[in-house]
Amino acid sequence: MRIGECRMLTVDSLRDLGQDQWAVRVPLGKLHTERWVPVDDDTRRIFNSILDQRPSNPDMRDTRNPGFLLLQKNGKPPSYMSMREELIIAAHEAGCSVQPTLHQMRHTFATEMLRAGASLPAVKALLGHQTLEMTMRYVQVSQVDLQREYHRARAKMAEIHAAPGLPKTLAPDLTSLHGLLTEAAHVMEMYRRQISDVKKNRHLARLVNRIAKILAEFKLAQGSTK
Repeated sequence: MRIGECRMLTVDSLRDLGQDQWAVRVPLGKLHTERWVPVDDDTRRIFNSILDQRPSNPDMRDTRNPGFLLLQKNGKPPSYMSMREELIIAAHEAGCSVQPTLHQMRHTFATEMLRAGASLPAVKALLGHQTLEMTMRYVQVSQVDLQREYHRARAKMAEIHAAPGLPKTLAPDLTSLHGLLTEAAHVMEMYRRQISDVKKNRHLARLVNRIAKILAEFKLAQGSTK
């Protein structure tokens, strides 16, 4: 979520949707829209931990906005700069070599969600964008991503277009070649019976007929070698 949206979260933002599904209600933000963001068990524990650490002394609370989730020790909501400083400290303690910004976290979230398989419309809804074009500006597609997606697509294409049932290895003799042609003719005939395109159907029928003639020649060749 945006930093402004995060600062405006309320103590009742976490909602039980049933069947062990939880979401955080993100208040009206930059685009004046409200949305529900799914959360996991870790987020639920962090949310409840923050509730436990809120000031208990009424004199230390911001009476103008008593329902805010995030409060400083003085009972006031944190500023943008104070949250940025806390992020820098956390990054340094984690061993990061750069100083991240709060908005970079949204970019990272969008990219990682897409890499993990989330659809672009789903990421758009999670980020609270109005258009896919806005979401695309957040996505970082690296050369590693392109290589992975390319080879994944190529492998899937090979599976789709592979002829089922055909042996991968053949012995160098006429019997093996005869078996391969017989299996190919069978697969082609089964496919021909499933298509409705008359032109393609006739073309495949001619190919099957040609293979049948080749198989007849194979029988003659096998007989002559005995």
